[in-house]
Amino acid sequence: MSSIRFVLPQPGGAAPAFTTPKACEDWLEALPLTNASSAQGQLRVQVDAVTRAGLPLQVLFEILERMRESIAFVQSEGAKKFTQRPLPMAEFELAAWTSTTGLWRAYGLGYQMCVQSLIGGERDLKSVAAVACHRALDAQMRVMFDFVRASCQLPGSEWAMLHMLFRAAESLGVLGDLVKDPIQKDTPATSCIAAYTQALLTAVGASGEWTGKQMQMIMRWLERWAAKISASPTPPATPVKPPLMVDLASLRGGYRGDPSGSEVRYLDISEIALSLKNRVILLRKGETPAHLGLGEDCAMPACESLLINLYQHWCDGRVTRDHARRQGSGTVLIAAGLPAAHYYCSGKPFKQPGVATELSSKQRAEIATFGRIATRDDDDYSHLHGFTMEEWEQRDESVSGMRLVRPRDVRGQRVATGQLYAVRAPDTMGFMLAAVRWVQMLEGGDVMAGLRTIPGAPQPIGVRHTGLNAVHEKYQQAFFLPAVESLKAPDSIILPSGMYKAGRVLEVYAETAWQIKLVDMTERGVDFERCTYGGA
Repeated sequence: MSSIRFVLPQPGGAAPAFTTPKACEDWLEALPLTNASSAQGQLRVQVDAVTRAGLPLQVLFEILERMRESIAFVQSEGAKKFTQRPLPMAEFELAAWTSTTGLWRAYGLGYQMCVQSLIGGERDLKSVAAVACHRALDAQMRVMFDFVRASCQLPGSEWAMLHMLFRAAESLGVLGDLVKDPIQKDTPATSCIAAYTQALLTAVGASGEWTGKQMQMIMRWLERWAAKISASPTPPATPVKPPLMVDLASLRGGYRGDPSGSEVRYLDISEIALSLKNRVILLRKGETPAHLGLGEDCAMPACESLLINLYQHWCDGRVTRDHARRQGSGTVLIAAGLPAAHYYCSGKPFKQPGVATELSSKQRAEIATFGRIATRDDDDYSHLHGFTMEEWEQRDESVSGMRLVRPRDVRGQRVATGQLYAVRAPDTMGFMLAAVRWVQMLEGGDVMAGLRTIPGAPQPIGVRHTGLNAVHEKYQQAFFLPAVESLKAPDSIILPSGMYKAGRVLEVYAETAWQIKLVDMTERGVDFERCTYGGA
């Protein structure tokens, strides 16, 4: 245990507003929780002050416990400002993320003081050793969860802290001891190993593709399911699934394969694998997510898809890929959004068809002088509409997608999961369409994104509604995507968001006008809808 040394706050600084648990309760009663941002700042000031006030550790522990529910509330409100936002984060989002993770860190330091004292032989705190270790692990887990839901890469230092807290709980013999936690309302008891595995599993496979709502559900489920996981220095005897391994001396999370490492622990995920599998089976038999304890906010078929995704990440250590990846290199040109994609794919500005425009005197003079109208207005079209072609570095690729990185010093638009792009790969002339599957901010500030290509050579078209109310409606940019039999992709159409409705008849224009009837929506992005169609 002598190797466990936390970097703890030094005494000094401003005096706290309270120095007893009762005075803390009185102060919290007056705290304006309706203004979560202000309350978060005030709580941070007091947490910093009490951890530096030189209070007896028993008193400090009780004060931290009194503050727990108020801190959890303002932190959940603060997280709404940065969860699953486009990257890179705006200044106010980055400030909210920094403030939220900062408060969890400061709060966890108070419990680390208690844990360090216990490791040093402190007897007065022995009765709360399991609680102190759990709270310190829980605070670190929540720091890491905020990295995940902000789509930011987890630095090795965060893993190192999590592993050291695990070792502390293990060395004190409280790793599996059950404790109550007032901020986990639906769980009668939790443990240090549960907090540790919550951090581990929310980061296993998470690369920015889960939505904010999905991550909230996963976190809620893990509060109950993490108790099903056990940890041991030796492999489980008869596991249902190969164990997830961690090396407590490393700067990374869970992994499978080579068990080498100086401090390997084996996490038996057999029970959680069976639980996930049984829930999927019952959902397919007609049980509701709510009846299976998944929550009223979990709806089919998205619920089943998420459970399968978690099973693959946590229990199989894989995500099914239809096509093998290969290393890629070179510069990929991309343009964000349907209008920009239409412009670059077509190679010309989008103009309303059939609208005759009278030549201006300037244009008539250009015809008389040069034999044609100057094209500089078309050349300026992209600038006038804010269209830009960004340069990204390709890291790997497959038939169905690619992984790209935009260096920190390269300017570009913010990137969101589900966004549509026109993409031109290295050594190719034409563009294809792709959607952002996930996006992540790397530790150094670079933006990394996984793009999934949409099958079919895009054919730029215009579309508009039909009917009496749409007689004077303007066409909007859209794309036809012809079928690709090898990928089992049918004929489809890319439409602006909100245009799809089953059975809706649209007028299409590409040199001539005709009508189609929408059949089904196969994909919905943040700025587009991909649909199948038939004859009107």
